[in-house]
Amino acid sequence: MFPTAVKIREALDGKNLDWFRGIFTEERCGSGGTVVDGWFSRLFIQQPTRRRNLINFPAHITKVPYKTLPSETEWNLCFGLFHSNRDQDDFLVPDFSWVQVQKLALPRVRPWN
Repeated sequence: MFPTAVKIREALDGKNLDWFRGIFTEERCGSGGTVVDGWFSRLFIQQPTRRRNLINFPAHITKVPYKTLPSETEWNLCFGLFHSNRDQDDFLVPDFSWVQVQKLALPRVRPWN
């Protein structure tokens, strides 16, 4: 098993709870925003090259292209974690949602004269 999976299994058995509590941490940095850390944030394949702000992590949005019949209008249905809200205990709660967007034709590019 992977080391992280072993630690999760131990936490489920009531061991290694301090490690499990470090799943996600955030530190407010004044007007500079919030810096995140914790072992879960290190599981991302792409790590932020700048500060570890929430906005610097990948969004993980799934796009499903499709056509409606008989008009053959092309659409993209996008699912993902677009934002989070804070609950009454000041914890971030993910808000998964979706959006449907019609695909438009590419604009014609005129040469610059």
